[in-house]
Amino acid sequence: MRRMTRVPVDPIRIPRHHDPEPLGSNRLLAALPAGGFSAIAPCIDEVELESGFVIHEAGAAIEHVHFIHSGMVSLLGATAEGQSAEVATIGREGAVGAMAGLGSHRAGGRAVVQLPVRAARVPAPRLADLVRRSELAHHMVVGYCDVLMAQVQQTAACNALHDVQARFSRWLLHAEDRGGSRLRVTQEQISQLLGVQRTTITMVCRVMQSDEIIHIGRGVVDIRDSWALQKRACSCYHVMRTATERMLEDVRRYGAAAPAAWDGLMT
Repeated sequence: MRRMTRVPVDPIRIPRHHDPEPLGSNRLLAALPAGGFSAIAPCIDEVELESGFVIHEAGAAIEHVHFIHSGMVSLLGATAEGQSAEVATIGREGAVGAMAGLGSHRAGGRAVVQLPVRAARVPAPRLADLVRRSELAHHMVVGYCDVLMAQVQQTAACNALHDVQARFSRWLLHAEDRGGSRLRVTQEQISQLLGVQRTTITMVCRVMQSDEIIHIGRGVVDIRDSWALQKRACSCYHVMRTATERMLEDVRRYGAAAPAAWDGLMT
């Protein structure tokens, strides 16, 4: 398998007055009480990242935390030989580099944009400062990091125990949640992420296309029957999604119980 390469482009900054989506389109930020936005908003930089863009390499310093509004990022584990496979995905339910809020200064793995991303980018030191000063911010970051670690563990079990069609279906469902039913990805790209041969993905795609679950085009996968896709997927999809929804509801409840938790943070 070939190593994924970085796209030689910089993030595109989006003027605030031209903002087509509200800040709360990131579900993690939206779960916070209104004061939470006031504490974070002054240091947010809105960016767009193209597919293939490397947010950070394994071991690199985490300079910014990206709260995803739309799109999907893959966290990759790699071998010394240069091979890699996906260990987790991040969409609008979370943030890339969230561990920096707890004082972690270096990335544990490579983070690569798979579906074009729009994100709220916060300087890592600023988020860490908020977490130190606010019990609610600390609760939010710890809760999300716990869910992300659970996803890594679930993915490891899934890769070892489930067949390729079930894993592929699970991946498509996660991608559909983040990018809609038309996914601009290639079979080569998916085979790298799942750690399997391209020919294996091609055979699975042919079966699922003949069953009218998906349609494969040049660089595009169209999901035509999400319900049938859920039946083909392993239970890991629902396990991961349930854990995420539980975490977001917990953050909302925690914030509602302490509505003044952000008061004075910007002073």
